[in-house]
Amino acid sequence: MKTPLVLAGIVAASCFTNVAEARTSSPAEFRGFEKCVSAVSDESRGLVTQRTYLINRDGANANYFINGSRWEAGDREAVRIECETANNGRTLLNASIEPGRWVQDRGAKVRVEVAQN
Repeated sequence: MKTPLVLAGIVAASCFTNVAEARTSSPAEFRGFEKCVSAVSDESRGLVTQRTYLINRDGANANYFINGSRWEAGDREAVRIECETANNGRTLLNASIEPGRWVQDRGAKVRVEVAQN
């Protein structure tokens, strides 16, 4: 009788570990976001980014994954931006922009959303 209840509890607990945290950016996170967008905006005519983005903090650095769009041959083209900054957001370490979008990997078994092609 206890086995189904325990199993149900484990399943319910595991469902909550795949939920990403939605919150307002800290000043350091937003500073890093602005550095990323500024770094790639020169090579993108009419760049517009989404208000939501993913940050992956790894030691002393933070990786940003941002979706947006820009004008390309008269049409709006979806682009994905990837940047790495210092955790305080003041130093941009690298930045790239490519056609496409970051999407959540719904099958991931991690606590943080995973961006993929």
